[in-house]
Amino acid sequence: MQLRQNWKKLPVVDKVLTLDDFVPEDQDEKLELIDQLALTLGLQVDTTEAKPPPSPDEEAAALRQFLATLSAYLAAHPDAADAPEGFRLEVQLARLVERIQSLPEPARTEALHRVSEVLLGSLGSQLRQLTDALKAHPVGIATCRRISGSAGYQRVESNGSRFDRKKTCMIPKP
Repeated sequence: MQLRQNWKKLPVVDKVLTLDDFVPEDQDEKLELIDQLALTLGLQVDTTEAKPPPSPDEEAAALRQFLATLSAYLAAHPDAADAPEGFRLEVQLARLVERIQSLPEPARTEALHRVSEVLLGSLGSQLRQLTDALKAHPVGIATCRRISGSAGYQRVESNGSRFDRKKTCMIPKP
């Protein structure tokens, strides 16, 4: 720390960083919150086995099931605050299901694929990112690696997950 203070006093030095600057504030509390979230979401998010994409028949069945679930909800809750939008969605979704079912192949498959893409978009990649983010670990001197540099300095990089910002600094070689 003395070296840091001495460097800060130099007029040509704008900012001095040490390895301690790369350790997040309140790291233990933040890691505990992430662990609790991972425990809560873990079973739903951690998909170790990649499932094959659904077949066109499975996509069509899922769309029909969604329509049936929506219709049942609206029948049970016709006065709910969201019922007017739900009834409009039900009508449009019923038209869409009917139109898709009337299409010949391969137009039917393409239409189902487009509907799936619109409804789910990047959900799969977002779930993978969430899964990776829930695998947080402590950051400290032990998680840094040193890379030899030139002119008496070495580069130090954080070895975090792909969601950590990779932090690099130059420090004098001992």
